[in-house]
Amino acid sequence: MTEHRESDIRSRSLSRRGLLTAGAWGVPVVALAVASPAAAASGSDPVLTPYGPVEVDSHTQVFGLSLSNLPGLPPSEEGQYDGVMLDFCLPEGLAVLAVSPGWAFAGAVDNVYEGGDCYVWNTGAIEAGTTSVEVTVGLDPALESLEGILGADCSIAYDYLSIVSWNYLYGTSSGIVLPNCAAPNARG
Repeated sequence: MTEHRESDIRSRSLSRRGLLTAGAWGVPVVALAVASPAAAASGSDPVLTPYGPVEVDSHTQVFGLSLSNLPGLPPSEEGQYDGVMLDFCLPEGLAVLAVSPGWAFAGAVDNVYEGGDCYVWNTGAIEAGTTSVEVTVGLDPALESLEGILGADCSIAYDYLSIVSWNYLYGTSSGIVLPNCAAPNARG
C-alpha cells in the first residue's frame, strides 16, 4: 500500500542560502544520463545538479536537486508521471518524510523505514527553464548511524533518464558505506 503526501519542508529550520552553502560540502555525483534521440539531437538535454544533504538534526537531512534546461512540463499524478519523477532507492533505515511544495511522494505506510522505492513527482506544471526539489529523508529512530550513497532515477517527460546520487552520513561513521542501489546493474 502507498501513501500520497504533499508537504512543506521546514522552512524555518533551513534557508535556501544555507542549503546552497552546505551543498558545496556534499559530494553529489551524476552517474548516468540517457536522452531520447530527438533531445540528444537538439543539444538541449536537461541539466541535473544534486546538492546537499543538509543536516536538520541527527536523524533528518534534506537532499536537493536543481533541474535546469527543462522544457515546459505538465503536472504528474501518482502512477502517471508526465513531468518529472524521481524514483529514490532507499536502504532499510531511511524514509522520505517530506518534499518541497508543488511536489508529492508515495512510499511505505506500515513500516516507513523498510527501504525500497519511493517516488517523488511534480504536482503542478513546470515552466520551461529551471526548478528544484528538496526531499527530507529521515533515519529510523531505532538507529544511531547510517552511511552510504542515496540514489534516484530521474525521468523527465519519458524522454530523459538520469541517475543522481548523494553521499550521506547520519551520526558517526562506522566505516561501512551502503552502496547506491539506483546505480546501473544494482537493480537486478
